Amino acid sequence: ADWVNVHSDYIYLGSGFGPNVPADQIMLYEKPGAHGGQGMGLLYNDGHVEWQNTGEAMREIDAQQKKAHAGEGGGL
Repeated sequence: ADWVNVHSDYIYLGSGFGPNVPADQIMLYEKPGAHGGQGMGLLYNDGHVEWQNTGEAMREIDAQQKKAHAGEGGGL
């Protein structure tokens, strides 16, 4: 995960996730500067990818991280 985060255009969040991770959990996302800061792809645990504008994507990523840190699941 560390190598991917440093040497690619993606941030991997899936390290440490268990088998009961929800389908809508973000596993990987493009770095916010990709595509001129206009948007980024988010890879979800069920395998689908969504394109979102950067602000919307970062809000979703932040919400997932806050939920995980609050002990509500997620494994981040």
